[in-house]
Amino acid sequence: LFGLLIFTIIVPVQTYMIPQYVGFSHFNFFGVMAIPGMLGAELPNIAANTFTPMYLMAGLGMGIRSGLYIFIMRQFLRGLPVELEEAALIDGCGPVKTLLKVMLPNVVPAIVTVLVFSVVWYWNDYYVSATYLTKNFPLSVNLTMLNGQLSSYSQQANISSADMWLLKDSILSCGCILVLLPLVIMYIFAQKQFTESIERTGIVG
Repeated sequence: LFGLLIFTIIVPVQTYMIPQYVGFSHFNFFGVMAIPGMLGAELPNIAANTFTPMYLMAGLGMGIRSGLYIFIMRQFLRGLPVELEEAALIDGCGPVKTLLKVMLPNVVPAIVTVLVFSVVWYWNDYYVSATYLTKNFPLSVNLTMLNGQLSSYSQQANISSADMWLLKDSILSCGCILVLLPLVIMYIFAQKQFTESIERTGIVG
């Protein structure tokens, strides 16, 4: 299973995006939706301009870089001393209580690291978002489309090419800052736990 996990980390998403899209476009929720289909109702295409495929993949551990998140949590938990579990067992804790009261408080840095990585990669994602969405794009996709939108606007507003060239640089720079600002603020607050987790999981360099 760990080998399969490593496999999900090293295989690029471009190699399986087309069959994945086809699978989601005919997704049947384990046959439940076949009943309205037999009655003549048209089955919804959840791959067409919805966030449902992303939510399903993230919830089932196959989202963007999910293999790396599982690897980080595994390495962090393996680094915790087994004496913690033994002491909790002596004090009368069962497996669930040991997990909730002893182990989870000790893996807060790893949870923060996974949260930071997940937010950054989903925030900056272009490929998956552009594959499943045709409108309501995230900011990263809209930023790449901004240059073409400004060019069409300059033609409609009769703005000279020299003036539009100056305006484009300013507007694109502002857009980049607005996209980066939430991530910078988040990292400032999570910096301590993030650094501690990276050191303890061995993901350095």
